[in-house]
Amino acid sequence: DHDLERFVGLAVLGRIGIAALVLAAGYFGQLGWAHLGPAARTATIYAGGGLLVGLGFLLQASVRMQYTALLWGGGTALTWLAGVLGCLRFEVLSPTFALFAMLGSTALGQWLARLSGQQAMATVALAGAYAAPVLVGTPEPTPTRFFLLLLVLHGWSAFLERRWQWHAPRLLAVVATILLVIAWY
Repeated sequence: DHDLERFVGLAVLGRIGIAALVLAAGYFGQLGWAHLGPAARTATIYAGGGLLVGLGFLLQASVRMQYTALLWGGGTALTWLAGVLGCLRFEVLSPTFALFAMLGSTALGQWLARLSGQQAMATVALAGAYAAPVLVGTPEPTPTRFFLLLLVLHGWSAFLERRWQWHAPRLLAVVATILLVIAWY
């Protein structure tokens, strides 16, 4: 009975709550408030992500690591979303800056995944890194930088698999790299 409560409270309601926060931030970013400009909306979403990550660190000693990981994952997702909206919707971030900001969100997610031991968080953060150049990247006549990024991401996933036996990020990297290379050609 205790396991069912923990499953519903953590796996179901916790994830639904974090997903609702991210969707609310996306909705806020799309519609915005009349008195906030595009840069302020982008900064507010970044601040919300930072707040969730900070709250996770504050509560880390007093709650289960899975709850902390939910906060960290939500915060990372918000920072990634801020990069997407700041570039595509608000046009206050250049594509290059947004790409680096989204890759920074991925690095944050990877670090927090390692601290919490959450392979799922590492996998989702890595998926964000693969999606970043597709969403905000600018087309180039030669794919050198794009392929270099794919190589770095693939190498990182190999490191995760070798160091901590996290197989899901490696599987994601193999599939995403193959699909993106095929899509390029």
